[in-house]
Amino acid sequence: MAGVGGGIHNLGITTIVDSRIEQNTATFSGGGIQNTVVGKVTAAESRIASNTAGAGGGIFNGGLVELVGTEFDDNTPDDCVVVPVGGPKAGGMNHRSVQKTRPAH
Repeated sequence: MAGVGGGIHNLGITTIVDSRIEQNTATFSGGGIQNTVVGKVTAAESRIASNTAGAGGGIFNGGLVELVGTEFDDNTPDDCVVVPVGGPKAGGMNHRSVQKTRPAH
């Protein structure tokens, strides 16, 4: 168990292809993936499932995430959290975002 980023704690550029990120736990955020404000994650044809965290069970995103044919299932408490500008308690959405470019098969 990690404090953040139970499966992956991304501080740079990470590409995930045809992979499973499953059954990871983080005490605070990012059970499957914790993506920092300077990070970029691309996940293609992958599955992010059954991860648990205080926030962002699947992905806790502060940077840029691109999802191509990637499925989310049964992450607790939610599949993906996008961090607002100024941190989790600030108003307004970050200009960085989660982009889902095509549906999962």
